[in-house]
Amino acid sequence: MFKSRIKKILLSSILFILLLVSSPFLWRLLTDTYYQAYIYNQTELPEHRVAVVFGARIYADGRLSAMLQDRVDTAI
Repeated sequence: MFKSRIKKILLSSILFILLLVSSPFLWRLLTDTYYQAYIYNQTELPEHRVAVVFGARIYADGRLSAMLQDRVDTAI
């Protein structure tokens, strides 16, 4: 009885360590599989006109702060 309990604890510990060690690899595999349609090489990027405008304050009524308005105007 005591030996079977030790075996269970040892097996559980080994499984936990294996899961802990393999979790980054499993996470990477799941992420790559899920987002595969959105991952491109630099040579196969679709062409789109885009601009990244880093934010500042947007007031509750929807107005842009002066800094953000200037950034949006510059991007346009």
